[in-house]
Amino acid sequence: MKISCPQEVLAAALSAVSHALPSRTTLPILEGVLMTTDDHGLVIAASDLQKAIEVRVPAMVAQPGTVLLPGKLLIEVVRKFPSGDVDIETGDKTAKLFCSQAKASMHILDAAEYPALPLFDAQEKVSLLQGDLRSMISQTAYAVSLDESRMILTGALLEMEEKQTRMVALDGYRLAMNQMEIEGQAEPMSVVVPGTAWTEISRLMTTPEEPVFLSLSPTHLMVEVDNVRIAARLLDGEFIKYRQIIPGEWLTRTRFSKRALQEAVDRCATMAKDGRSNLITLAIGGKSIVASAEGEFGAAEESIDATTEGKDMDIAFNVRYLADALKAIDDEQLFMCFNTPVTPAVLKPLAGDGFLHLVLPVRTFPRTREE
Repeated sequence: MKISCPQEVLAAALSAVSHALPSRTTLPILEGVLMTTDDHGLVIAASDLQKAIEVRVPAMVAQPGTVLLPGKLLIEVVRKFPSGDVDIETGDKTAKLFCSQAKASMHILDAAEYPALPLFDAQEKVSLLQGDLRSMISQTAYAVSLDESRMILTGALLEMEEKQTRMVALDGYRLAMNQMEIEGQAEPMSVVVPGTAWTEISRLMTTPEEPVFLSLSPTHLMVEVDNVRIAARLLDGEFIKYRQIIPGEWLTRTRFSKRALQEAVDRCATMAKDGRSNLITLAIGGKSIVASAEGEFGAAEESIDATTEGKDMDIAFNVRYLADALKAIDDEQLFMCFNTPVTPAVLKPLAGDGFLHLVLPVRTFPRTREE
């Protein structure tokens, strides 16, 4: 193979595929970056078997071919090259790289041993705005489980039905759901994709008003953003019937400023983390929410304005779970809805059903104040 590609173009492409290089692997061959020429230039790809990232870049191809090079070394060498064209020539065992007065060489890995990459050959594609999909990911992915004993919960569910798209994640202690209406008829879809893959997909969507294209193979969700394509392996199994978890009615509902409660929780978290319980208690009633926490060496308390309907209530949460939910929400005014101090609390918008964040409280047997 003999090609030439601008240094800044090649470096950007290698940076994109680097997120598919495994941090640890029992298959050393996966540490390579695969480079292949085609009729349009150069295709650069990497895979950790759970996801594959492929980038197409323009290149002058003097001699077509395929080469597998050590990924981290290649990325670092190209990144440090000066501005200009990078020329790559491959022999039987060694690849030579030239850029201006700089040159480097590295050993070639056996491309025949590299696992086959997923094929991006789906005919049916669904289009969303990059900004919409990125917002859905940012508002749900935080609730993905890290416990691999329940592998299905390490992913987020993507559902498309008629004109609505929905994403759901839960880990047994909290649930996050975001949904939106989309223009045109969406291709029906219900898949669970690993949270780590959603994070990489989100990273690539930098132009909110431009489209992102989604399609399915039997084993992968295919995502195309500009000249970058990601294939994320689907998780096997049935996702939890999340609708059964969401309460349908409430005894208490309070309205408040998200920013005010978020800042109060953040300040109380300093004290909560100093203790062993990591708990924050919300005393809800009348025209205020009083957040409080106790640590090993002290306590903190802060009151914010709120409007409450129904029964006054004291309820305790793991401070991190509550803080994560508030951070993920963009709306300034929110409802928080409750039934008892030991059943799920739900954060939701003032109007509509664009998002829902459910947090399980911690059983502390708080005293419920009488009206």
